Amino acid sequence: MFTFPSHNRTISPLASSSGARQQECFCKFGLQRQLQCSKRQQRRVTEQRRASKQCCQALSTDVSRPASDQQQSGQSAFRPVEAPPKSKTGVLLLNLGGPETLADVRPFLYNLFADPDIIRLPNALKFLQPILANVIATLRTPKSSDGYASIGGGSPLRRITDEQATALAKALRARGLDVEVYVAMRYWHPYTEEALQHVVKDGINKLVILPLYPQFSISTSGSSLRLLEHLFKSDPVLQNLKHTVIPSWYQRPGYVAAMVDLIEAELEKFDQPSEVSWLMVSAFICISLLMPFATCKCQSKSCMHASSDSSVWSGLGGPPRLSLQIQQVCNGVLYVSFL
Repeated sequence: MFTFPSHNRTISPLASSSGARQQECFCKFGLQRQLQCSKRQQRRVTEQRRASKQCCQALSTDVSRPASDQQQSGQSAFRPVEAPPKSKTGVLLLNLGGPETLADVRPFLYNLFADPDIIRLPNALKFLQPILANVIATLRTPKSSDGYASIGGGSPLRRITDEQATALAKALRARGLDVEVYVAMRYWHPYTEEALQHVVKDGINKLVILPLYPQFSISTSGSSLRLLEHLFKSDPVLQNLKHTVIPSWYQRPGYVAAMVDLIEAELEKFDQPSEVSWLMVSAFICISLLMPFATCKCQSKSCMHASSDSSVWSGLGGPPRLSLQIQQVCNGVLYVSFL
């Protein structure tokens, strides 16, 4: 029996030997527990190392995996911070186009007359458009081919427009603007669709659309802009392309001054320039369809009046008689067909 006096504690020999055995058991149990704890710690360390190794393998796999696969798997990966895309501006020049060789004349004419903005048929007769275009192109090919043969066997419009595009790009870059200029023809190469493919390929995200027709007309600028509208609506990439349109520029002082310079150069070839009467001609596809071209007619007259203003004449001074003759001509504007 154990007795615990208030100050001294007495343990019998039996209890002492029993306590020794207990202490020995406790020591052995303690060693076993230490061994078990050590084993558990070793297992825990091993598991941690295994988990760390698997995590590293997973991260290295995600980094080498394509971005699209990473998004699908939903696993996070270290990705570099991408800089915002650089703004790239382009200018799209719109023009009619023309056959470059005599063999191109007939398909060019077909493309032209197959445009519903050139020959406007009632909705009930729209199905006749390609048939009518084929007939007209066949009938007009011989006469048009003779005309193109007389100027070298093809239209110079492609070459002239390319030169304009090069000059415009050079002028803009001289002003510190890094701009790409593209040419889009309506009825021949490079077609509008081809030009837009280059715009998208070059990563253009801001586009200025500039028709090379000073006055707006449904059959020229209107036809090209209508086609662009259709292409922009049908292509998701083009839908995100910021763009602006310059519909007409007949009233721009630079354009008016350029016409005056050309007129002055020709008038100087005469002995008495002030006695010369001159006529400015504006081209139309079909004079019988007057209403659709009312805008162009009004703008053409406005441009002619601006050209006749004596304040823009520099070399000849613009005598009153010459100015009066020009005003009289403007009252009877002549419209001709160029096809």
